[in-house]
Amino acid sequence: MKRTDVGSIDWPSPLRGTERKHCRRMINKVAEVVFDSNDLLGEVIISFSGGIDSTVLAHATTMARMIRYGDKGPEICLAYVNHQLRSKYETREEELRTAQFASDLGCAHCNSIHKVGEGNVQDEARRGRYDQLGRLAHDLEGLVQNEGREITILTGHNANDQAETRLWNFITGRERQGIAHHGWVEHGDKMFMVLRPLLSFTREDIERYANVWRLTWCEDSSNATDKYARNKIRHHLIPWIEENINPGIVKMLAEDK
Repeated sequence: MKRTDVGSIDWPSPLRGTERKHCRRMINKVAEVVFDSNDLLGEVIISFSGGIDSTVLAHATTMARMIRYGDKGPEICLAYVNHQLRSKYETREEELRTAQFASDLGCAHCNSIHKVGEGNVQDEARRGRYDQLGRLAHDLEGLVQNEGREITILTGHNANDQAETRLWNFITGRERQGIAHHGWVEHGDKMFMVLRPLLSFTREDIERYANVWRLTWCEDSSNATDKYARNKIRHHLIPWIEENINPGIVKMLAEDK
């Protein structure tokens, strides 16, 4: 494993040592998962919604790239997918947020549309999002400068997402299946690796990182409703378990055994 020099980071000030240590741990984890494990790494595509998870992932990834490569290194692209499920105002704000944040970080960006059809809205949106990410990866790999390099996709799934998924799968009879730390997206005749560097970090960890760096993000209005079963688990079931049975339920469910 290649060592990262976190001392080269221009840290915000003032900053307590504990906060620096926390951010260092997250940046080093991203560096380990994304950059130190693949010597043929080409462009990095981040599934970017404008929310806190993808915002922190994008920031930590650019920090890790700077430490690992300095002014060089793989290009990072923030990829936003509009599923046309919410108001035009809200999605337009997210599209603008993607462009501005990418510019701030020195990254590329792209926006695409995937209209969700009939059926399970969340599952259809997820499949459509991965299809768009695979399409983008396929297009990038076709560029001359990327010959022989591997395009990698990152998503901002965290430990709370893992806990919610495993609890939902258990309730619906799928045993303890959860979100894999890595997977694959297929497009055309190509397969592209998907990595989830933040899967061991809780939402509280991510909020702490965002507050240290004074990051701003968009709030998806659909996350605040109880329209979807997953939201009910997030808003009601897990908090009830934390308060009445096991305050460490999220970390327990998120652990890999």
